[in-house]
Amino acid sequence: MPLTWLHLTDLHLGLSGQEYLFPNMRERFLRDLEFVAQNHSGPIDLILFTGDMVQRGDRHEFDQFEKLMLELRVRVAPEAAFLAIPGNHDLTRPAKAADAAVAGLIQLWDMPKTDVQSVQDYFWQEASSSQRKVVEQAFENYLNWWKTSALNPVNWPRGHGDSKVLVEDYVEGLLPGDFRCLVLKDGLSLGIIGLNSTFLQLLGGDFQGKLSVGPQQIAKLCPEGLPDWVARNHLAFLLTHHPPGWLTPTALQDLQEEINEPGRFALHLFGHMHESAAGQQAYGNSSERRHLQGRSLFGMEFIGESKKVERSHGYSIGRIAHEGGAWQMKIWPRYAERVKGVGFRFGSDRGAGELISDLYFEYVLPRKASEVRIRRLRATDATYFRNRVYPVLAARIPGDELKPVEEMAWWLREPDPTYLDHFLVAEMGDEPVGFLYFGGVGDSEYLFVSYLVVKEAEAGQKLDATSRLLLTELRRLSLARKSETFLMELAHPGMVEKGKERTERLGRMRLFSKLGKDYGFEVRALDMKYVQPALLGEVEDIPHLLALARPFQKGRPDWLSREQASRILHLVYDVYPLGFSTDEEETTRFAQRCASIRERLVSQLPERVELLSDRQIEQRFLAL
Repeated sequence: MPLTWLHLTDLHLGLSGQEYLFPNMRERFLRDLEFVAQNHSGPIDLILFTGDMVQRGDRHEFDQFEKLMLELRVRVAPEAAFLAIPGNHDLTRPAKAADAAVAGLIQLWDMPKTDVQSVQDYFWQEASSSQRKVVEQAFENYLNWWKTSALNPVNWPRGHGDSKVLVEDYVEGLLPGDFRCLVLKDGLSLGIIGLNSTFLQLLGGDFQGKLSVGPQQIAKLCPEGLPDWVARNHLAFLLTHHPPGWLTPTALQDLQEEINEPGRFALHLFGHMHESAAGQQAYGNSSERRHLQGRSLFGMEFIGESKKVERSHGYSIGRIAHEGGAWQMKIWPRYAERVKGVGFRFGSDRGAGELISDLYFEYVLPRKASEVRIRRLRATDATYFRNRVYPVLAARIPGDELKPVEEMAWWLREPDPTYLDHFLVAEMGDEPVGFLYFGGVGDSEYLFVSYLVVKEAEAGQKLDATSRLLLTELRRLSLARKSETFLMELAHPGMVEKGKERTERLGRMRLFSKLGKDYGFEVRALDMKYVQPALLGEVEDIPHLLALARPFQKGRPDWLSREQASRILHLVYDVYPLGFSTDEEETTRFAQRCASIRERLVSQLPERVELLSDRQIEQRFLAL
């Protein structure tokens, strides 16, 4: 499935004259946006705003801006997430322009280094410096608004409606407006980094060639290193307000060599100039830089002594899709042209560059050698599952835990309306490298994870991109159905002889625990009797621990009530018989067996079921 994004910039809400000129433009813009989304790009999943949302940085202006964006989302993009960085009009200028901190920051920023600590070094290293405080104060209105805004992805109800888009790992950085995040949709992971490029533009005047972004901002956002962070995603975007040409020579070099080196970001989006421009520059070895300078949504300049009014209105829609074995990116730039006696009418923005069919740009993006994609298996994929996926499972799962291939392939039937089940496969090229199967019954608050297998993950190995993508897709699907807690059986390592099989069972237990912590979950095991029902024809049920992963919540008790534990047992033993066999009589007999086990275990539950920590789980395993 493609991911479609809307790039907006430079609205300048609150600009003098806008109060009577913008209402018509707003309606024309929304109508054109509906037209492009319905006829070309598809529904909008993500809104990217690259600064100058408002004119003077007043809190009232930000509130009005939010109202407008929420109206846009309701009318045109109800499922879209929203991400933004501030521009030079989204700050309030210092009251005292001659303040020593302001003057020193601007005038001495790019002075050559000496034996004395430079202004730059002091600014980046000392959070309590007067220069950093000046910058924070300038963006105070922006930060206070963004912190509580309904547009902020932290405040946006995740799993909103039927949304297929999820914003995860949203981290704020060193300067106001700096952020990084992951945008996830149907197995696609798009990394986005936004950098404040306007923190030096605290006064009026011409700042071209005088601004900065720095690797220090990146280091705060990506402590693991930018190359590793980008590599975890299929593609990555970079957002700034200013074009590269507005940076000092030193900052431009840092941007090109340390941040946006060729081939790293699929696209660099920015605004500020009120005119559109797009381009791609090759650097050999299939490494390229691409940029998209957005046209202002509402730009109005007063030119010359006559103060002639020049207006500029536009936006862009882009779409990423995996087609023909490669990622392809299309961009539809739009521009409102004045028609004498009629008014402004939107059409293709030819000023952005040469368009295909007079409509869009198109880029084919080089594919990473190690790129992992997530695919959901359906009934039509049964042969693929038998021939390609099952051998991966057979190589990783002990034989006594792996269902027969025909039985598992039959699970890929048409969906049962009473049972939500998903088969997710991670593929690298054409090779399956990971597998996740999970399900739930009705509107249960729990999801039951039956299989989580990653081909490369040895016991104790650090989680790789495959595991992250599988669990991220699980997280997205669970939020869509308002399920926040996952259940998983942990087979006792103590049930087998020491050796590779026991090591792998311990490894998968640790894997589940590590995945939970990486996603802000606490992993606990229920300290109660629990067994995996023996199949028909077998004698003994198999002792297991039943673990749960749930969002970490401070102060939550380390136990479940008898009623809560009972609900979990009902879910698990209701899930087991579903899809057990094509033979209805066998399925009925197995369901009766499961019900009998459930009733016996429920009757043995104490009033409080203690929850074991991951360390206690491992100790319990090793003690068996």
